Parts: sequence; structure tokens; C-alpha cells
Amino acid sequence: MKLLKKALCLILALVMALSCCGTAFAAESKEEYPMVYLAGFGDTIIYYEDDPEMKSLFFPLDTDRLLGNLKNMDDYIIESVKNKEPDLLYTCLYNYLWDSFGMLRINPDGSSVDGVVAAEVRLNHVGDGRYDFNYDCRKDPFVIAEELHEYIAMVKEATGSDKVELVASSFSANAALTYLKLYENDLHDIDSVVLCVPSIGGISLFSEIFAGELNVGHIPFRNYIGSLDKSGFLYDFMDILNEYGLLEPIVEAMLVPALKAAIFRALTDICRDLIATIPAAWACVTDDYFEKAMINIYGEDYADPSQEYAAHIERVTDFHENIKMKAEDILTDTKKNYPDMHMAVVCKYGNPSIPLSKYEDTLTDGLVFIELSSFGATCADYGSTLPEDYKQAKYPEKNLVSPDRLIDASTCLFPFNTWFIKGLDHAQKNEDYHKVLAAVAHGDLDVDTDENYPQYLMVSPEDEERIVPFAFTEKEETLYQKIFAFAKKIFLMPKILWFKVFG
Repeated sequence: MKLLKKALCLILALVMALSCCGTAFAAESKEEYPMVYLAGFGDTIIYYEDDPEMKSLFFPLDTDRLLGNLKNMDDYIIESVKNKEPDLLYTCLYNYLWDSFGMLRINPDGSSVDGVVAAEVRLNHVGDGRYDFNYDCRKDPFVIAEELHEYIAMVKEATGSDKVELVASSFSANAALTYLKLYENDLHDIDSVVLCVPSIGGISLFSEIFAGELNVGHIPFRNYIGSLDKSGFLYDFMDILNEYGLLEPIVEAMLVPALKAAIFRALTDICRDLIATIPAAWACVTDDYFEKAMINIYGEDYADPSQEYAAHIERVTDFHENIKMKAEDILTDTKKNYPDMHMAVVCKYGNPSIPLSKYEDTLTDGLVFIELSSFGATCADYGSTLPEDYKQAKYPEKNLVSPDRLIDASTCLFPFNTWFIKGLDHAQKNEDYHKVLAAVAHGDLDVDTDENYPQYLMVSPEDEERIVPFAFTEKEETLYQKIFAFAKKIFLMPKILWFKVFG
């Protein structure tokens, strides 16, 4: 009996000891704070205030409204194209865009059009400790940042937590950046900042629309159409046409110049009359296009205080000069002043850009250049790789080059805290995407912390809903690829001989 009592006492002592150890280990492990998630541009419910169903006027799109606006227009458009009447096409396209989205414009005083409202900012817990910040995506980043500050206080009060994780996607990264600057002396309640596919550097497509310099490039046309054909035939065929200088005139011939000009004019004018009134949209204009865009929209005297949109222009310019153009300084200063704050960037890559830009071969996520979204990664051109003799620019003791030799992350602002996901375009998400973001935010990861989340990830070839570590293997050439490679040499032989003989 005494022996049994001693055994029980020993077991109890061990349990208590292990419990204490467990408590100690738990105290050392990182606490998971609530996540405040900022969605990208357009993820706001904007609706007519007398609409009880709150049907979105922006995104998600009300397809019934959009299709309804197309009624009686198709005949006019067909007639315009058939008879090559650009003015009719321009009028149809402009009126359609205006009827569909004109109610979203912002008045010179910063207010919405009468009768149009955005869903109010309220506590929105979506599960797993995540709180979505639903803001009016049309407002300028300064206003959104102030509302974010109030929202973070709401989350802290509701959860009893003293800190939050801040995760911002696409356009909202601009708001997060503005928040870091406005409240630079009061960020002790931010445990981590994760910027996903940030558009802080700007978007070429938006920039060219704002500047009135839209164009259909034949190279991005080849890339984009080729990406839709998994066999690779279309890309290869267009590549041969391009080698002989035939692709560009063919693409131009497909688009009747007068009709193309009418379409571009409609897009440019709708930008001036609608999109440019939305402060947030200006955050998407790159630095090299900003002044051109201002002149195109408001004229050479855009800084004149008598301008109807003078206050709007001043706010937009203030953001561009003091936030956007100082993004890297703001991020590095924040990290320096708050060394315990985890800061990370998650990018996507591998998708061709929309073929309405002069930037032909730049590696993008379909919308934003990877060099910009990653704050400085060195990238190969789309359709090629870094040279065979390429040497990693920095940190030779670590391998920061992607397995497919498209990206060198050593030149990023945060080289050890920047992740890349191949196979998702800019706005695309799958089941695992938010799990990656949560792991990076909650775990204070760097690219070597967790083998499940290395620097380079990809959409699983077996399951499009899963994101897995990048596993790059050289694929054996298919019979088609071998035949085409041989045929291409034959097709290009006359060109090669011509240059050898005549230079």
C-alpha cells in the first residue's frame, strides 16, 4: 500500500512538473494576436441608400445591372464596327461605362453622388481570429488610415488583446503604409505587418490610362494569348511571326486604327470624368506617369488653387510625394523604431500582363510588376530566365534565387521576409492563400523558419486549391516540343542566312 502511495505521489509530481514546463514553454511561444485584414480595391459594398438588398454598384458586380445596360447597344456597336464609324463606337462605349459606373464618382468636396453610400465601418469577425476592415475603397489613403486606427481600437476592445496583426492586400497596402506614417509614434499595438501583392509602386495599366497613352503591344498580346493555350502552340506560332517582324502588323491589322482610337478615347475620357475623381485610384499611378496623368486630366495648370478639384489634387499630390515616393523609407524607419514588429511581403508571379501596356516583357502577377510589389526583386523578363551565368546579387551565403530562375530576392527591401507564390494572378485566391498569410503573420516567420513556407511557393499541380513549396523539375521535352524546335530552326534559317550574308 505504501509502495502504491509512493508511486501515485511520484506520478503526481511528474504531472505537476510537466505542467509547469508546459506553462513555461507556452509563455515563451508567440501569442497569436487577432488579425486585421484589409482587402484590395473594390472589395467594398457601395450601394444606393434606398436599396434594402444593398446590391453592390462596384464589386461584386451586379451582373443584372451590367447586362441590362447592354440592351439595345449591341446593334449599335456591330453597326459601328461593320461600317467603321469610330464616333458611334466611342459614344456607345463611353455611355455604357458611364451608365454602369458613373454613380461611383466622387464630388469635388469629397462626398459621394447623392443617394450612393458605402457600407459603414463596423466590427466584422469572419472567424479564426480574423477581423475584416471594410472601408470605402474610393476614399484617399489618409482617410482610410484614420478609420483603420479607430478599427484597430475596436478590435482590441472586443478581444481584450493589446496587439493586432495587420495584413493588407493590393491597394490597401497604400492605406496600411499611410497608417504607419500617420501614427509612427503610436504603433506599439501592431505586432506584425504583412503586405500582400502591394500596389504601392503603382500599376502600369492604370498609369497609362490616366496619362492617355494606352497601346496594344504585340509582345504582351503574344504572352497573354499564349498563356491561355496550355499546349504552347499559339505562343510558339506567334513567336515565329514575331521573329520575322510579322506579328506587330498582324495585331495592328486586327484592330482597325480608327476603332482602336475610339476605344482608347472612350477609356481615357471615362478616366478623366469618373476614375480620376476617386482619390484611391490615383494611388495606382506610377511615379514616372504621375505628372503626365495630372496634365492629361486637369491640364498644365493642374496646381492652380482655382481648379474645381483643387482640394482633391492637393490630397492626391500629398499622398504621392510624402507617402508613395517614400514607401521604403517609411517601412525601414518603422522596422528600425519598432524592432520587435514583424514585417513581411507576399507576392504572386508568373502571369503575363494585360496587353494594353508598353511594358512588354516585364514579369508581373498579371497586374503589378514583381519588382515593384516585392520592393526591389531582380526579375527576368517574361518568357525567359535569368542568364545561365547569373550570380545572386547579395547574401551569397543564402540561396534566394527562385528554382525556376525568374527571381533574385536578395535585392528586395526585406530579402528574408518576402515570399513569392507562382500560379496565382493578382486578385486570385485559393483555399490555402489565407493560410499562408496567417502563417506568416502569426508565426513571425522568415523564409527559413518553416519548411512548409519556404520563400518560393506554388499552386499544386495536383490540386489548384493548395499552395505547396516550389518543386521545380526539368520536364522532358514532349514530342511536339522537339518537332517544333526543329521546325523553328528551319523556319528561321532564311533569316539567319540573310543576316550572315548581308549583316
